[in-house]
Order: sequence, then structure tokens, then C-alpha cells
Amino acid sequence: MAAMAVLKPLAMIVCLSAGWRGGEFFPRMLTGACLGALTTVVLPISPAAAMVAGMAAATAMGLRKPVAAVLVVAFLAGGTALGPMVVGGLLPAIALGRSSRTRQASSSVEEAKPPRS
Repeated sequence: MAAMAVLKPLAMIVCLSAGWRGGEFFPRMLTGACLGALTTVVLPISPAAAMVAGMAAATAMGLRKPVAAVLVVAFLAGGTALGPMVVGGLLPAIALGRSSRTRQASSSVEEAKPPRS
């Protein structure tokens, strides 16, 4: 599982950069499912809940659209573990929101600096 979680995103990057016209949804979902399954080794949660949460998190992180990611995963997973799915989809949104606010703040500070002469 760990090898799959590392190799699948690398294969996706190579294929997309070479002009392959495949999608990004399913490689991200597979990677998230593998990482979710690996978390069951550390945390005592059900494998289905962990895999669905991982799928939602990886898809939300890649697409930067958490609601769409949760809806796609909910459609494909058939409503399995809806709570962990929503949490998995929202955590990347929170992280991405903080990082974008940090970038906006740093860019506004740079704009406020007087030009060097």
C-alpha cells in the first residue's frame, strides 16, 4: 500500500507531463484510499472510513474544490462513512485557506514596500 501511495502520483505526473490525456480524479482517489488504509495501522478506525476520508482529502487537495471532491467521492462510495468523508474533504480546505491567506498577506506586504532606487 505504501508503495502504491508513492508510485501512483509519480506515474500520474509522468503521464500528464508527457501529454497523456487521462484524468486526475481516479489516481488521486487511489492514492488517498491507500494512505487512508495505511492510517488504520496507527489509528483504531474502520478501514472503510479511513479509505473514504483519504479519498476525499486527496481529491479535495488536488482539485482545490472540497465540496466537489466530497460529492464525487460520496457518489462513488455510495454514502459509506459520510462523516469521515466530509471531515477528510474539509481538512484540506482549511489548510488551503490558511496557506492562501498567508500568501495574500505576504504579497500585500511586498506591494506596500517602497520601490528601491
